[in-house]
Amino acid sequence: ELEEWKDMHGNFYISSIDDDEAYYIWRTLKRIEYKNMIKSGIANDQLRYEESVIVRCCLWPKMTIEKLAKENAGNVETLAKQILFKSGFVSDQLALSMIKII
Repeated sequence: ELEEWKDMHGNFYISSIDDDEAYYIWRTLKRIEYKNMIKSGIANDQLRYEESVIVRCCLWPKMTIEKLAKENAGNVETLAKQILFKSGFVSDQLALSMIKII
């Protein structure tokens, strides 16, 4: 299954949130997916946006809106932040700090 994910998505990541036993394997959000979320209006609702990111990108455990409802309240926001960060969404300050002189 790991090889299949690698072929389909390239890199994927593993992270935990509240303890060492709860792990999530996920991939980054692609530009086309983000554009579709913007077009659909889902990005206008922060909670729905975070849930949508996780449902799309979490490879294991496979997440649904129903499963997310049973997660600890902060897990959804934190996991969405992790996914979005690795997808290239960083703070303005961090983006500016990454400029290098050549």
